[in-house]
Amino acid sequence: MLNEVCDHYPDEMIDLRPYMWEYPYTVTIHDTVQKCLDIFLNNQLRHLFVVNPVDGMCVGVITRKDLFAYVDI
Repeated sequence: MLNEVCDHYPDEMIDLRPYMWEYPYTVTIHDTVQKCLDIFLNNQLRHLFVVNPVDGMCVGVITRKDLFAYVDI
């Protein structure tokens, strides 16, 4: 479906690749909350991708706001 929308509205597409990191910070589904917190604090991130260590697929995103609310910072 996404490909159909993109094909139908080619002038509405924006290339975000110049604004994205090729190798973003990630954590696995087995990492601790403390490790996630350390990565956020040390790298001043706003989002952190959660990946499955078996296939490397993204299974979620942790936001700084959600994590800080969880650990009560």
